[in-house]
Amino acid sequence: MTRTLVIQLGRLGDIIQTTPLLADLAAGGDEVEVLVLRSTHEPLLESSAVSHIITIRDSLKSLDDAIACGFPNGKIPVEAHELLADLELPGYDRIINASHAPLGCWLAGEIAVTNSDARYGGIIRDCECLYLGYASVYRIALLQFREQNLFNVVDLLRGAHGAAAPVGRPCLYTSRSADLPFALPQGRRVALNPGASDAVRRWPAENFARLAEALYGAGFAPILVGAFSDHELGEQIRSICRVPISNFAGRTTVPEMAALLARCDLLVSGDTGAAHLAAATGATVLGIYGATAWFAETAPYGDNHLILQAPFNGAMATVSMDAVLAAAMNRLGRFSATELRRELHKQNQSAWETSVQSPSRTSDPLGGLTYRPLHRDAFTPDEVFARSLRGAFAAEFVASDSGEGTTKSRCTAMQRNEDAVVEVFTCMREVARFCAESAGRRAASAQVATAASALMTTMGKLRARPAGPEWRRLSSVIHNLDWGLRMLPEQGAEMTFRAHAEAYEAAARILRGAGSHRVGV
Repeated sequence: MTRTLVIQLGRLGDIIQTTPLLADLAAGGDEVEVLVLRSTHEPLLESSAVSHIITIRDSLKSLDDAIACGFPNGKIPVEAHELLADLELPGYDRIINASHAPLGCWLAGEIAVTNSDARYGGIIRDCECLYLGYASVYRIALLQFREQNLFNVVDLLRGAHGAAAPVGRPCLYTSRSADLPFALPQGRRVALNPGASDAVRRWPAENFARLAEALYGAGFAPILVGAFSDHELGEQIRSICRVPISNFAGRTTVPEMAALLARCDLLVSGDTGAAHLAAATGATVLGIYGATAWFAETAPYGDNHLILQAPFNGAMATVSMDAVLAAAMNRLGRFSATELRRELHKQNQSAWETSVQSPSRTSDPLGGLTYRPLHRDAFTPDEVFARSLRGAFAAEFVASDSGEGTTKSRCTAMQRNEDAVVEVFTCMREVARFCAESAGRRAASAQVATAASALMTTMGKLRARPAGPEWRRLSSVIHNLDWGLRMLPEQGAEMTFRAHAEAYEAAARILRGAGSHRVGV
């Protein structure tokens, strides 16, 4: 049995989004332990996928800044070493760091593991922060191609450990109380979660009040929910709302909050822990995304959730109350898809519906969350291509041969660009192989230096490729390759060039695979 430690020092939503990874590991025969902050362990209680929960004090998270500033100079606070000693952790067969927290990265690099190649995710080692595992590198790289990314963070976590393709349909988990400490209003309840950790991520309080009034007028029972820190905001909304509305924010534990959301027909929320908690209970979520949230990365995981997406980095207030009300009525069975699309078009609002796919050998060996637009009838050509790339990337994440797939015809100009880049990657692979074979020969040192310079120049030209749509669609492959090369650890010249050759070959394989993963949409 493989003994695996998963580190997740994130917030509530991060913990819930990690649970499908835990389930995949347990299904594969792993004995899974998790290391989490004490305040976020409750969702994992009674999980059959977890053998042991290890918690650390939330106050220790303040070490993050000190570690982030100190590690490039080899200066790690003594408190971090004391924490590691106090944990008295045994050796593990595999360590997966599922968070980006500097403390988590340092611990992931320091906790003993039987095989040095069995670490995945971010680690700090020898004054470097590296991300190990193909899907982990992708999570870092996607910040440069977010609008071309179609992988939810849940699935990137599931692919982080490079195991064989998982079996079965992935889903979230959370512990849930059997009872509530208060009575809920009668009728079809709609939970409204107005809070968020940052003010910029909140939909305006006035909009929530007007939404509550409209829902009440339509015969629903709106209620306010959230964390203890959201209670004051809930009271503000209640004071300006012209219909009766209960404020349950801050009145529940996490398992009780899960029980409350499970008793609701719909949750309306930004990208917060409440959205992921509701999705874990099977409740439908209407997400309002803007500011720093992008639907493809952090949408609630499950079927039939709906995300209204503001322009990336745009203000939450740009999502109109009319669009949210129409989307809520659609999820509640009062508006048809045609009526919703008409209102979305009127408001110039994009909306994406979620569904979860089981792993498929011929199209996507990882499976997971996919999306379809409700604001228009079909995918754009770029979105079709991104879906094809998704299957090809997934094959690399799970290190499996995903088969031939279904090949569709492609736009000739775009195909020429894809084929040209494949050829460039192939040439770069051969140059890197030459450098690896010649690295130890003094007579070839000048040729190796020239070839290495050519590789760097070519990579720079790929990063600075033309801005047209036929090139923009290749961003995910190019930036993922770039970040993969940045994450290579220090090693000898021969091993470095061999690693480069493998990276160029993988990039070419993804582009070739995009054609074989094309499916009808």
